[in-house]
Amino acid sequence: MSDYPVLIVRMPPPVARCEAHYVGIVLKIDTEADKPPENPDFVYITLEKAFSPDGAEETALCEWRDKDTHCYGGVGPPATDEEFLKALESRV
Repeated sequence: MSDYPVLIVRMPPPVARCEAHYVGIVLKIDTEADKPPENPDFVYITLEKAFSPDGAEETALCEWRDKDTHCYGGVGPPATDEEFLKALESRV
């Protein structure tokens, strides 16, 4: 991601529904600024293990907002580094 710093964490392989394959944190700051903001804005996105209505395994792209708001963002991409990064780029 060229505009903002990003941290991607590959989690241990998920076993159950809603466990994360990946966690992505995007820090929405101006990297050219002399001083970073005191309370920077950020985006916290997860790629979670999920299942389709017919029981097939898939992923879910989700976002955590505030302390306890979990937002389902739809069916996610395949659980690879490259695909998760593309999904992050499209959400920020």
